[in-house]
Amino acid sequence: MPQSRDTQYRVVAANLDPTTIAEADRIAAALRDEGWPRATRSLVIREALELLSEELSAKEPNEIFRYFIERRGKRTTRPRLASRRTAF
Repeated sequence: MPQSRDTQYRVVAANLDPTTIAEADRIAAALRDEGWPRATRSLVIREALELLSEELSAKEPNEIFRYFIERRGKRTTRPRLASRRTAF
């Protein structure tokens, strides 16, 4: 997904949970703090999609499907922070 300077962007809607939005904002703020003046949530999400595209570019449809199943499974089996608490 290389982009040229005269790329026309379109607004698209995406449903993101508050944690994902906060993480995108955190990354954009870090970029701005380090000198990237136009770092935005959109930039971060576009870059994430670029990385995903690179990761999946040579994969067949069934491999893409398996990739998402495996990623989703890893996310749903992660222990939540609250359940990691131990009594002292």
